[in-house]
Amino acid sequence: MRETDLTIAQIFQKRVEENGDRPLFIYHREGDFPPYTHRGKLRTMSWNEAGDLVKKAGMGLLALGAKKGDRISIMSGTRYEWVVADLALLSIGGETGSIYPNNLPDQAAYIINDLESGFVFVEQKWQRNGLLKLKQTMPQLKKIITIGCEPGDDPLCMSFDQLIELGAANEAKYAGAFDSAVKAGTLSDVASYIYTSGTTGIPKGAVHTHESLTYTLYTGASWVPIEPGMIDLSFLPMAHVFEQFAGALLDIYRGDVTVAFARSVDTVAKDFGHVKPHFCRTAPRFFEKVYSTVWS
Repeated sequence: MRETDLTIAQIFQKRVEENGDRPLFIYHREGDFPPYTHRGKLRTMSWNEAGDLVKKAGMGLLALGAKKGDRISIMSGTRYEWVVADLALLSIGGETGSIYPNNLPDQAAYIINDLESGFVFVEQKWQRNGLLKLKQTMPQLKKIITIGCEPGDDPLCMSFDQLIELGAANEAKYAGAFDSAVKAGTLSDVASYIYTSGTTGIPKGAVHTHESLTYTLYTGASWVPIEPGMIDLSFLPMAHVFEQFAGALLDIYRGDVTVAFARSVDTVAKDFGHVKPHFCRTAPRFFEKVYSTVWS
């Protein structure tokens, strides 16, 4: 079977089997894995470790009642948990709705309702609190999953760690269902909804199937001059089509590149020095700012 005939989830599983303990992600963390903070030294995650997290997150979502065709929203900055959450829900037949991390709570609630999302991943406390204040306007919302902050006391919320633990605790019940869902995926299945910024009107979601994603990745991998073993620095918002199609997913499709995540857009110039990437992608104006920072 050609790789253009595989879904994103199937390609990821294939790459995990091929690459095993080779590094997939580089990220900044404080202390031992997995406290989710943006401080501390560089850490590395292998393909096997990432595959394990994706499966546990997927089984956790299944345990919460997620099913094929569910639209699940992610409101977070660029970090490996974004990719893990995306791959987990794609693996169980879900569909990703991307929300810019700087969107106001009412803007996020509009997209969540437009997608009828029952689950949403958030990164920061103000995002969590803002959505909780608007939860009466989102009756379909079953769970808010926090990535970079504590879940708080509201029973509607749980942490990313708790989702992973839930999946691990229910492995005997849902491991087979997870594997079957990955195998059952088809190219015609919807993979993601990428929304316009909303600066000129109400945001509109563009629908992308696994077929459109894999074909774009196939063509991108064929012409982008990347060599095996290179490091990619990812920092653009994953709610943008450019970073989704030409960032971590393209690196995963290739299977021979390590994805490093900047701590934030503000720290990218310093992260270049820490990570020493071979390439990244952004707008020309950003490189002008980095150049000025380096020479100052």
